[in-house]
Amino acid sequence: MAPLDLPARYKNTEDQEVHRKLFANSLTQPLKQILPPGLDRAQFDSAIAEFKEVVGADAVFTGDALIEYVDPYELWEVDERRKLPSAAVW
Repeated sequence: MAPLDLPARYKNTEDQEVHRKLFANSLTQPLKQILPPGLDRAQFDSAIAEFKEVVGADAVFTGDALIEYVDPYELWEVDERRKLPSAAVW
């Protein structure tokens, strides 16, 4: 996966680079887009649009931009399925 241009989480550039490498190398396949339970695509898209209006589009993450929100050390204990976020608001 190609690294994304995501906002910095650390002031120290070395710490930031280690963070990005850790998360960039934690995925073995592309992220799947997951809808939250009980929401259809239209409801989800509407909620994302509202979040963007409130906090700005740069602070709302969906799709491949969620790479830093997937636990690189997750244990797949139930159904051997990875827990994936639908979106994140920063």
